[in-house]
Amino acid sequence: MKRILTVICALVLFVALSSVADAQVPFVQVFFDDAGTVSSRECPTEQIVDTLTVYAFNLNMTISSIEYTIEYSPALSFCGDVIEGRVRVTGNSEYGIIIEFRDLLVTGSKCLIQKSCVVWFCTDCAGFLDTHNFVFPNLNTGKLGVVRDPDGAFINVAGFASTTCEWVLPVSETTWGRVKSLY
Repeated sequence: MKRILTVICALVLFVALSSVADAQVPFVQVFFDDAGTVSSRECPTEQIVDTLTVYAFNLNMTISSIEYTIEYSPALSFCGDVIEGRVRVTGNSEYGIIIEFRDLLVTGSKCLIQKSCVVWFCTDCAGFLDTHNFVFPNLNTGKLGVVRDPDGAFINVAGFASTTCEWVLPVSETTWGRVKSLY
């Protein structure tokens, strides 16, 4: 009996410790709002100038630079980057950008990196269904990541996409009997 109880306690302890050890992958993503919460949007009813935001998630470190490229949706035309603070910028987000922070950037689970000015060229979603704003490695260096301070280590991050005119599969409520009757 003691042996079974010991094995059960060991399994519970193993599961508890393994869930604590799970680390979340750091990533960079483009959003359609200032808060970094809206990752999908329909075309506006008229052509407008808009601002997209770029956030980094799960870094939890101090960084001295970041680099990436954004492939903008065909529904958008890139106008320029807006980066606040004391920074040195090489390139732009459309063709590859390196942002060096003169005052080191202390990140947490979520950190605003930059804003991008774009023009919406669509007035409805026809022809733009499920198009994306992808975050890719810098086209000039081939890198997607950050330089950690103080050791200067390059940390790779993932690039996540946001969606323009998300395609939604229409569904309706039914019963299992009705589904079976279709066949």
